Amino acid sequence: MKTATEVIETLTGFDEDEIEKVCGKTVEALTSEGRQLKLIRALSAVVVSRNEGIKLAEAFKRVQGMAQTEVSALFEEEPDEPFPDEPESLVGKGS
Repeated sequence: MKTATEVIETLTGFDEDEIEKVCGKTVEALTSEGRQLKLIRALSAVVVSRNEGIKLAEAFKRVQGMAQTEVSALFEEEPDEPFPDEPESLVGKGS
């Protein structure tokens, strides 16, 4: 299992294009606009897609039907930020 930040670091250009198609926003936009819940759902869809060998759009539909606690369970917890006012993780930046 990986953290959300680790999943972001493994995204391919194809993943990024598919996320933009299903979410209507780029990964960068989801990160910078403070849309962490939508970003986590998109990343969850990547995890489900990879684990089950299905298309990202299908995985995203599944993830949309999941409770946030189920979505969060797909990731390891992010390590504590050494300097909370200057977060290192992409997910932590919108907090």
